[in-house]
Amino acid sequence: MISLIFYFLIFQLSVSYVPELSENLKMVEVYGTPKESSGIFRMPTQENWLDCLYKCLATWNCVLVSQLPDGCEYFNTQEIKSVTRLTSSHGRVVAFKISLTDCPPVPQTPPLFGNVSSTLIITDGSDNYYKSEITETSDTWNFNYSIHKCLTDIPENYTPMVHHGEPYSMRLTSPFAPGETFFMTGKTPAYGNRFSISFYREGTGGGNNAYALRYRISNGFEDQTNTEISTWFNQTTEIKRDGNLRNPYAPLQDFEIRVNSTDTVANIYLNSTLLQYTLDPRVPLTDMTQIVINFGGYAGLNVTLYYIGWTGDCWYEPLV
Repeated sequence: MISLIFYFLIFQLSVSYVPELSENLKMVEVYGTPKESSGIFRMPTQENWLDCLYKCLATWNCVLVSQLPDGCEYFNTQEIKSVTRLTSSHGRVVAFKISLTDCPPVPQTPPLFGNVSSTLIITDGSDNYYKSEITETSDTWNFNYSIHKCLTDIPENYTPMVHHGEPYSMRLTSPFAPGETFFMTGKTPAYGNRFSISFYREGTGGGNNAYALRYRISNGFEDQTNTEISTWFNQTTEIKRDGNLRNPYAPLQDFEIRVNSTDTVANIYLNSTLLQYTLDPRVPLTDMTQIVINFGGYAGLNVTLYYIGWTGDCWYEPLV
C-alpha cells in the first residue's frame, strides 16, 4: 500500500555509512628521529619505554612515539610530518603505530615492510573518522593526514549538470541502507513527456536484473499525468505496482527529489509532497548497485538534471 502525505517540516538528513576502522594494531620500532613536528608533549621521566609503547597503542590518535633518555614523546595526528631515517649507530628509536594482520616477511624493512604505504583509519568515538598514511623516501618517513567526509545534502553552490533526456547512471559504492539519502534537482520535461528514477541491480547472465524501486512521473504522456511506483524482479517480471498517484509537478518546473528509507518503507519526497512505498523483501533496496535516470530508453523519457548525489558519496579530505 502507498500513502500520500503533505509535510511542512524541515527534512532531516542522516548518514549511515562509516569507514572500516584499522585493526590488528602494533607498535613497530625503527631507528629514527622526528624531523618536522608541532605540539610535542614530553612524557614524565618515570615512564619507561615499554609503558610508552603501550600508551601510544591505547591512545586512539597517537601515531608515533619517540624514545628519549629520560622518557618519551608522543605524536598524535597532525603533530608529526616526517621522521628522519637513522642507523643503529645513532641509538635513536621511534615506534610507528601500524596495522599488521600477519607477521611480515623477515627480509622486508620496517615499518612499511615492502609496501608503498601504510594506512590507519581511526575515530575519536563520534562521527569523525581520520586517515593517517605513512610513505617513505630514501632518508625519511612521511605522514599525511585526512578526514573522512560524505555528502550530507545538496551543495549550496554546485555547478549545474544541464543533462537532458538520455539515461544517466550513478553507481552506489556502498549499500543504500536505512539512513542514506538520495537527492536530485532538475527541471521537469515539457507536456507530453515523462521521466523515471530506478534503484537498479544489474545481474549476471541476464537473469538477475532487478528494480527495488522504480518511479515514473508523467506530465501528459499518453494523456496521463500521474506518478507510478513499481518493483521488478527482473526486466520482465513486475511483482508490485502502485499506479495513478498524484504528480505534484507542472511541466517545465524546477524540482527537488529526495529518497530515503526504513527497513520496510521507501520515503520519496517530491518537493513538499511525500510518497511512502512499502518495499518488497524479495528485492531489497540494499542490494541495488545503481540509481539510473530514464533507464531503458522508453518513449517519452526526458528530463533536465541539475544535480544528482547521495549521502554514500564519501572521500578523504586532506588536513593541513
